[in-house]
Amino acid sequence: LAQAAQLTTDTGPHYVGEAVGIRVTAVGFEEEPAPTVMVSPAENGTLELVGVSPSVSQSITIRNGQMSRTRDVTHILQFRYVASEAGAAIVGPFRLKQGTREVPVSAARLTIQAVPSRADLRVELLLPSRPLVVGERVPVTVSFTLEESLRENILEYNLRVPLFDEPAFRFLDEGHPG
Repeated sequence: LAQAAQLTTDTGPHYVGEAVGIRVTAVGFEEEPAPTVMVSPAENGTLELVGVSPSVSQSITIRNGQMSRTRDVTHILQFRYVASEAGAAIVGPFRLKQGTREVPVSAARLTIQAVPSRADLRVELLLPSRPLVVGERVPVTVSFTLEESLRENILEYNLRVPLFDEPAFRFLDEGHPG
């Protein structure tokens, strides 16, 4: 089986400071070792390899008394790109290599938008007004303000703060030790 690779990205819109998932799906390589990836440094942002996961599919077919086996290996390389400024972003190109086998993968072309701001919608994080120490547990208040003029037109809303999804953050309800 000839080696091939395909690149896919999370659907947009994409915003400055918010992670964009980029996946490179490779077929035709051996299960072990996982292919290595070479990629041009990301401009206007950071690119991180999050993980590589092989998937193996095997089948046995018996036709007219003849048995045949097939084994397909697919490697999925998961990346995370975070843009530092708005505009066109080109991530890549990529090159996968396993032994003497090498496959080029075209670059991802993304349109990055600035995070829109509004005066009638605010999120505020209130921290203690003293110096903080890394790893210290501190009381915080997250305040979400939605002006009355917007409330009557919005049936449902979700608030997502990518920073709070980072493993370094852990929120504990007051009175519930963790």
